[in-house]
Amino acid sequence: MADPEFVPRWFTVTLPVYPPVPMVQASALSLATALASKLNLTDIHMSDERWEYRRPHATEGQPRGLIRVSVRENEIRIEHRFPATGLEQFERLVQQVTSSFAPPYAPHVV
Repeated sequence: MADPEFVPRWFTVTLPVYPPVPMVQASALSLATALASKLNLTDIHMSDERWEYRRPHATEGQPRGLIRVSVRENEIRIEHRFPATGLEQFERLVQQVTSSFAPPYAPHVV
């Protein structure tokens, strides 16, 4: 009998940040520009409490996947649902997202 294969369904990480991210439209749009150039984001939703950046994707023979970055005043959450790649690619995704934060809103991960 063959060993079962690990198939990831969802990678997620929530990063508490300080100082808080200023939840203003100009910052949300600036971050959207930085993220879009790295992640090819297709959906952007902004409110006073949360910004959400998403990229749905489909891989043949797999459930519909999704990359989502949610930003709140005190946390950044990065998700990859039904990834076609492994944990190493998720780690690169986290690095790309965290490096997209630039002045004037450059929180530090706690």
